[in-house]
Amino acid sequence: MFSTAAMVFGIIAVITGMILPIYLPSVLGSLAILFALLSKGRAAKLSTKAVAGIACGTVGIVIHVAVFCFSTVLLLSQPDIMINTAQMYDNMIEQMYGMPSEDIFGESMEDMMRDIFPSHE
Repeated sequence: MFSTAAMVFGIIAVITGMILPIYLPSVLGSLAILFALLSKGRAAKLSTKAVAGIACGTVGIVIHVAVFCFSTVLLLSQPDIMINTAQMYDNMIEQMYGMPSEDIFGESMEDMMRDIFPSHE
């Protein structure tokens, strides 16, 4: 039973790693590895499904880490993306609450991003 769950969680981890790279791939990949190891029990070796679960779970975790690192490097190397997103956020807050985000939070998100990336003004 654990070996089937390990394989299913591993496959889902790989799929969500490519489609939805938040935290789900790491959680599912870790569960796949855990269930695969639990499925061994007293047997001499792991079943084929358990090995597939370990492989897919590991691939799902690696994809998740790679996408996270790529996204972080992209955002830090392209500060204009962060500043434009902060401007959209400030506009959205102003439309929702009818007052500028400076009045609500003390400083606008755009100003915070410009403080973090001062050379891109």
